[in-house]
Amino acid sequence: MPPQDWVVGEFLFPVLNLVAVVLNYFGYYQLDVVYALRVLRIISVHSFIFDYIKRILGNYVRFSASLVLAIAFLIVLTSLSLQLFTGIPTAQDPNTSVLEDFPTSFLNIFIIFLQGGAFGTMLGLAAEVSAALYFFVVLFFVGCHFFSNTIMMSVFITFILANLELTEDEIKEMQKEITVPFDPLDDYAGSSKETQVVRLSDEVNDEFVLPFRFKVFRFFKDSSPSVPIPIELRDSDTPSINRNFMFLYMKDDYPVWDERIYVPKNIRPGTDVYKTHFVTKNFGFNQDDFKPLNLNFEYPSVVEMMKILSAKSSPLHTPITEARKGAFRQIRRASSESATQSNEEKEIATLQKKISNFLEMRARLIETLREQHPLIDKSLFIFDKNNKIRKFCGLVLNSRYDNKDASFVIGNILESQSYFEWVMILLTLVSSVFMMLETAENMVFDQQYTTILEYVFVCIGVTEVILRMISQGLIFTPSAIFNDPSDILNVFVAIINVIHSFYFFQVSPSNKFINSTSYTYFAIFLRTARCIRPFRVVLISKDLFRVIVLLLGGWKNILKVLCLLLILLLFFSYFGYLSFKNRLTRCNDDQIESLNQCQGQYLATLSAVPVTLPTNSSYDSTAFQILVPRMNVSHSRFFFDDFVSAYLSSYIMMTLDSWDSGMAYFKACVGSWVTLYFYAYVFFANLIGVSMFIGVVCQSYNIKTGVALLTKDQRNWSDLTQRIDLTSPEFIPKRPLDVHKARLYDIIMSLPYRIFHSLVSCVSPTALLLYPLNEKNLEAEQYICYIIIMACHVYFLIDLMLKIVAFGFITYFRSLLSKCDTLLIVLTIIVAGLKLSNQFTGIVVLHYIIICSVTIQLILLSARWDALKNLMLTFIMSVVKSLTTITVMFIIMVVYALMGNVLFSRVKFGLTLNRYFNYRTSYNALFMLFILATGDNWSAYLFDSAIQEPMCTYDPDFPVRSDCGGKIAAIIYFITYLLIIQQIVLNLFIANVLSNFAVFCASDEVSGRFKPSDISSYIKLWNKFDKKQKSKISRNYARMLCLEYFYLKGYTSPDDWFIMAQLYEEIDRFIKESYMNQDDVPKEEDSFKTHGTISFRELMLILATRLTDIKVSFKTNELLTRMRFEEDISENVSSSLIWKWYKYMKSMMKNETKNLDDSKTIRLPTERIDLNSSQEKDMPKCKLKFDPESLKKQLDNIKAETPTTDPETIDAFCNWWHDEYLALNTSKQF
Repeated sequence: MPPQDWVVGEFLFPVLNLVAVVLNYFGYYQLDVVYALRVLRIISVHSFIFDYIKRILGNYVRFSASLVLAIAFLIVLTSLSLQLFTGIPTAQDPNTSVLEDFPTSFLNIFIIFLQGGAFGTMLGLAAEVSAALYFFVVLFFVGCHFFSNTIMMSVFITFILANLELTEDEIKEMQKEITVPFDPLDDYAGSSKETQVVRLSDEVNDEFVLPFRFKVFRFFKDSSPSVPIPIELRDSDTPSINRNFMFLYMKDDYPVWDERIYVPKNIRPGTDVYKTHFVTKNFGFNQDDFKPLNLNFEYPSVVEMMKILSAKSSPLHTPITEARKGAFRQIRRASSESATQSNEEKEIATLQKKISNFLEMRARLIETLREQHPLIDKSLFIFDKNNKIRKFCGLVLNSRYDNKDASFVIGNILESQSYFEWVMILLTLVSSVFMMLETAENMVFDQQYTTILEYVFVCIGVTEVILRMISQGLIFTPSAIFNDPSDILNVFVAIINVIHSFYFFQVSPSNKFINSTSYTYFAIFLRTARCIRPFRVVLISKDLFRVIVLLLGGWKNILKVLCLLLILLLFFSYFGYLSFKNRLTRCNDDQIESLNQCQGQYLATLSAVPVTLPTNSSYDSTAFQILVPRMNVSHSRFFFDDFVSAYLSSYIMMTLDSWDSGMAYFKACVGSWVTLYFYAYVFFANLIGVSMFIGVVCQSYNIKTGVALLTKDQRNWSDLTQRIDLTSPEFIPKRPLDVHKARLYDIIMSLPYRIFHSLVSCVSPTALLLYPLNEKNLEAEQYICYIIIMACHVYFLIDLMLKIVAFGFITYFRSLLSKCDTLLIVLTIIVAGLKLSNQFTGIVVLHYIIICSVTIQLILLSARWDALKNLMLTFIMSVVKSLTTITVMFIIMVVYALMGNVLFSRVKFGLTLNRYFNYRTSYNALFMLFILATGDNWSAYLFDSAIQEPMCTYDPDFPVRSDCGGKIAAIIYFITYLLIIQQIVLNLFIANVLSNFAVFCASDEVSGRFKPSDISSYIKLWNKFDKKQKSKISRNYARMLCLEYFYLKGYTSPDDWFIMAQLYEEIDRFIKESYMNQDDVPKEEDSFKTHGTISFRELMLILATRLTDIKVSFKTNELLTRMRFEEDISENVSSSLIWKWYKYMKSMMKNETKNLDDSKTIRLPTERIDLNSSQEKDMPKCKLKFDPESLKKQLDNIKAETPTTDPETIDAFCNWWHDEYLALNTSKQF
């Protein structure tokens, strides 16, 4: 069924095709292009493609508005260019203008809008105008390109990203999916990679809870042996007992409760001997079969063990464990509070219960399967978990450095990988370097040292695979090598290396190898597949492999976008094939219009001037001519005479490679209407198609990093926490006590002085712009530039000395920014002074040092402004976080460079392949691939690598010695490279920048009272308490800081003071936990209160979390953990406050000399809670009869009598008294 929106198209397709067939019958072929519409029916057949198109394009109104905005922008720029530049003649014809009419201007502006390919027009106009208008012409065209390529293109990318974002309801549903890891007892070979997603709507049954590797064994027959029944019991109905079950539960302390039935008392042996005798006699075990096992099962007796076993075997009973008891308590508590719970809280409780049932059911089923199938946990069905060989292999593979000091950076790096993995990484890097040195004349087996290295790598690689198969298993173990794609690729690389080594074992040297017939297509495949070896570094390193997960995490959406682009290419290529077939060939002599007359020879004009000359130029274009034969030619890159070439040409146009020259050629051959074809195709293929790729990659990146699965409030909270992690205290020097130093301090810190300092900092870069330093012989203007720069830096030196005097030497150089400023100032003054002397005038390197120093100073100046500082932090963090992505991209380029050396090393030079950029060596190919990563003229490299006869020499006897290329290999090589690097990897940088921009430029829309703008207030308070500037303060200072922050923000209500008490409790817990984990510190109960400290970021994160609404800012799994923590905190705080009240009331009774009567009053603390003070102050009065019999009744009315009191605290007090009223002896307590 086609979609409803596509019904009209389904009706028009057959009608138009019928009309085209009828017209063809009568000899009219104008409607043959209608046949191309058949391609669009693929969208209606596959509804998921149509739905995905609707999701990407979103609302038709918004898409139309973006389209109208782009067209209006093009029209405005076209009109403006006509008004400014119409009438400027060209160099070839003074009577014609460069921008003659609206279509020509619109074409040039459209080219600038897409890629800036009309800079030839800009240079032509600039050459015809005066020197005064030259700068204006260049500024106009560069500004149009910058604005269109950054702003307008970003509009479409933002539009697609907004449509791909998940709704709030979808995010909340996805957050209710909890990933439960599979953590079996036998996972000793490494971390298990098996996980299971539990949703709220899932039904927990046997098929759902079991992993796939266990489901397979359910189809096999039970192969576990049974224990033979003793002779005395064979006539009874005693069931058979599983032999594996008996092995599982036999231990040294196994109690035999009915021993007197079998052995007399007078001949009873020792405990161990008796147990062996009992088992051997009655259950058929041999003496060697009995081995004590040190398992984690602690059953007190056989009777209890059998009871639990019977409970497990019955579906109506489950063992009552501590976890079950805790669940029962939680269910009882939830039933009592169900009336006050929201729907989300009920769903969270239900999901938590379902996860508990899921884990228990899976453990029970897996235990049963292990008893029934003994081979289920044996790697290769041979080595069980206690096998010494398997343990040794796991020890070799998983041994790693144990870093005990977290601040030791090198230790953290060594701890990230095992010793064996580090050996493989180093060996792979060394082998890859030697592979880069291989050429067609010098292969791996031509040198002895490369041969030895190759065999060492192959042997160690095969050994690694064998060790992993023994240790981790092949398929049916939790961490089996076939459960991970990276391990599968490692096995493939090892197999290819072994086959390659055996295949080329006797082939040496290369000349003999080339002249032999053994170099077949299989040999080329082996050498090409061997080039994947450097990629093993990515597979071994966890950080690098995480980039691959980010790249391919959204592979489904990437395939959908590929399908859309392929359909779009198929439609336009078929349309071009039907429209331009046999119409793009013309004679190379422009004077000949008929192809039949293209014969003979003519004089062709040679032009050595690549740009348009001015009108008054004396250059004679007919001065150089040569006699050449006439022949029929076509465009070198765009060919539509067959469908495959048309498809390749359409892909080249989609990447905007030389599409403007192709459009000019098509326009000369077919007509002006062809520009509409190019406009439509380039707009939809590039502007929409490429933007879809960017949107999909960014969306998959956000999904894998978890950003896309966050609601608006959760995303704001995540950005705030990341901002806190990257924030450090800003140490502002204190005002000195000395009068003169204090006056100097006030001048330096004043606003006018800082503005003047910033203006002077901008003078040096301005001088460099006006007087460039790029010549050896200095002119007078350049000397002026050096004098200005040196004068500015002398001022900076004076400013430096004044700051050292005002702030102090140690205080000033404590900041890294001050150290960099001092180094640059001194270096610039020295270099500028050397350049002013005659002895060092000819040294060009010195002025580059000045340029770098001034540029760095300008960058450091931006770090002092908050707006520019956030952008600078975004750039720096994007570069830091992209280091792994850059590494992966470089390794991919190395792999393609090695492949290019194998496939195209002997291809002859052409237009683009030359002595600098070629495949003769791998490093030359690597340089060329860096250029191709930007998509610059890549199709020319493609056609040079795919050159065929008669443009090259092909040797059928020895194909490897020919200088021809491979067309199919070149197409696959270049298209896959552009797709991976340009469309996926480079777009990952965009996603990384967008995520970092959201962190540093976040708004104050956090669902709480701690905003990103409040960080500066916190920093000021921190500088007040951190007097020694160690980024750590004591427990008492942390409490005082939080108290002052509450007063600063006006948080003085009773609810806020209860939050303050919770904050004190959380700070104490954190300090105590971190303090007890330290070594060489006193471990007394309250020693952390005097010796414990808390850092800058830790305290700010605790404060921000306490002032945030966790119900909307936390994800489901985080909320479950945090709610349990909050319940514990609230209970402890409430108890402490209650005991505080109790002590206060008790002290009041001791101070009174007469009995309490009905008029006696007490005070309840509601305005301020200070747990350190001995007495409460400023407490509102509340009448309360201190009579044990009526105390509970009056406590229940406290909320009504004192509405300002915190309700949660009063409820906790009442609940506590209700629980303790019956248990305590009130007369003794009071």
